[in-house]
Amino acid sequence: MSATSTSTPHHGDGVFYAFEEDAAVVFADLHEDGRYLYPGTGALEERGRGAAEGTKLNVPLPPGADDEVFARVWPHVMAHLEKFAPEFIILQCGADSLEGDPITHLRFSPRVHGRAARELAAPQPTVSVTAGCSPWAAGDTTATISPRPGPR
Repeated sequence: MSATSTSTPHHGDGVFYAFEEDAAVVFADLHEDGRYLYPGTGALEERGRGAAEGTKLNVPLPPGADDEVFARVWPHVMAHLEKFAPEFIILQCGADSLEGDPITHLRFSPRVHGRAARELAAPQPTVSVTAGCSPWAAGDTTATISPRPGPR
């Protein structure tokens, strides 16, 4: 079982709908509420279909959500992922979720992405972290965090 977790302003609709009925892919997505930002998807009620019902978690955030809001909702994301004990996690940290981005309305600091990567890596063999480039952020980032050796 694998998991994907995103912390971006836009709902990860491509990944969500591609795996909406796949119970082997666990999905958790923090994003700006679709009523305020493209693509307009990712409602809390969207939790997967068929055998995958309940393996997907969408957490729409209000415009202006900051580190304090993240701190309140992040434990729900961790609990969701831990419930399924995925073999690996892909974490997408969209740089446009950082404060100062001129298009989106989230106000996260880089500390939020660091916290997500550290906490996801703690119980998992491998977490792959990706982030997009933004002139308002530190730039492109791709890393693999392996806190302990995985099975060979």
